[in-house]
Amino acid sequence: IDAGVFKYVNTISVQDGATTAVGTASSPIKLGNDPHSNTVHFAVVTGQYDSIDNVLTQMGIPEQVSYDNNQTGWVRYEQTDPLLGIPSELAKYNVVLINCGSDETGADNTSPLLTNLRTFVSNGGTLYASDWAYVFIEAGWPEYIDFHGDDNLPGSARLGVSGTSLGTVQGPLLTALSKSTINITFDLDMWVMIDKAPEAAGKAVSVLISGPRPSGDGTQYPLMVQFESGSGKVVYTSFHNEAQATTDMVDALKLIALGGV
Repeated sequence: IDAGVFKYVNTISVQDGATTAVGTASSPIKLGNDPHSNTVHFAVVTGQYDSIDNVLTQMGIPEQVSYDNNQTGWVRYEQTDPLLGIPSELAKYNVVLINCGSDETGADNTSPLLTNLRTFVSNGGTLYASDWAYVFIEAGWPEYIDFHGDDNLPGSARLGVSGTSLGTVQGPLLTALSKSTINITFDLDMWVMIDKAPEAAGKAVSVLISGPRPSGDGTQYPLMVQFESGSGKVVYTSFHNEAQATTDMVDALKLIALGGV
């Protein structure tokens, strides 16, 4: 079984005409906590307005005080420099999650921290950023996503208004979620808007969820996008995980936490 950065491999003995249970509702396969699954390491940069780490906890992935090479888990970073500023530290992880409202140190295309982050992705790592953390993607991979506003004015894309949107599920996420629509809640104003996800210079971008902006004219815009860079992957959502998040939003974020789809 492959699920993003997780892999589960087990040899099962079966008999002709018989049914062999691999996992049941009462005893499911738990990727990362099963001896047959690989060990995966997550780094979480905390933020004021998002908490993707809550999704990791819901999945049974424990927080660790410090990196443990022998156990699947996630490590908290309050600032970006201790993580992005040290290539050997960054290289320990499979997935980096940057929450909305995080420290934005390094979100500059001339910063060595951003160079390290690009190298991390190019070498096979997965980056997830939500809402205001778009500054890392806009600076690091400007050709992939056309965020609203002036690219030279940080924060100019933060013009979304609060409300709800019925998102259309597309691409690989459609297969993963087994549903064509998903309820998206924007509980605060000033969320980051994407105008389009162009395929510039052959850089294919998958729009995983699109939907109308609250109080808009019904035009569909990207709300969740994903693209590959080198051997790695970048995932971005305009929405994030809040206490009032719908079940659909949490399901989508769980798939992101696994390293994309």
